[in-house]
Amino acid sequence: MEALFLIILIIITCQVLSTCLLHTYADVAGGTVEMTTEEKKTIGGKRRGAGRPPVPEHLRKISYANKIRPDQVGWLQSKKRGFAAQFLEKVIDEAMQAENEPETYHKH
Repeated sequence: MEALFLIILIIITCQVLSTCLLHTYADVAGGTVEMTTEEKKTIGGKRRGAGRPPVPEHLRKISYANKIRPDQVGWLQSKKRGFAAQFLEKVIDEAMQAENEPETYHKH
């Protein structure tokens, strides 16, 4: 039951985060931007290879949208920036780890 609650909470929080991230990206980038690989390498400066290096494929984050109640949104927004993403990652990691661990049965 606790794992189910955590999964539901994760799904709900992902919705809020993805919505915020999408709006932030659209505001900063002015909408959808398509770039070639060569252009991506030069973002951040005029010199070739300047700027932040690309994130490795296995570490890239994927946006995931879901809906949550307004009171939950308010709670997440009341926390400092980045809290919701870190909180959700931790909860999801714990739920995934719990699923992978063998269950222990106790006889009374």
